[in-house]
Amino acid sequence: MELGRGVERDAASERLRQPDRGLDVAVGRELPAEDRIVEVDLGANLALDVALIKPNGVIASYSSTTRPEPVFPYYPLAYKGVTLRLVQAYILPEPARAKALQDIDEGLRDGGLKHRIAGVFPLEQTAAAHRLLESGEATGNIVVEIA
Repeated sequence: MELGRGVERDAASERLRQPDRGLDVAVGRELPAEDRIVEVDLGANLALDVALIKPNGVIASYSSTTRPEPVFPYYPLAYKGVTLRLVQAYILPEPARAKALQDIDEGLRDGGLKHRIAGVFPLEQTAAAHRLLESGEATGNIVVEIA
């Protein structure tokens, strides 16, 4: 399973989130096209996804936190024959959920999948963890240690 291009994609995504730098700067570089994109924030990243997806590619999104009702670029997606899948892990059929968990576990073990941690905070600093979350600057999970 192809999971994106790590640092290159992150750099482009970061530029997309900063409108003063412009989308043209983000995708003006030679970024590799993708067969599949697993999208963490569809509304925020859809323009970049359209630029990066190959013809007949699949964008699977499990969230659109920053823009719950994203603008849908119908023709740019249609011209590429893109499939858009909205995924909710909570309602996956049990065999599909078990397979997904197995694939994630294998990817983490063999290093093909990197779990990103944006910050680790002791319980006493829970307010700081919330500030980081609300800032929109975190890339990855925010962990609050209880013990």
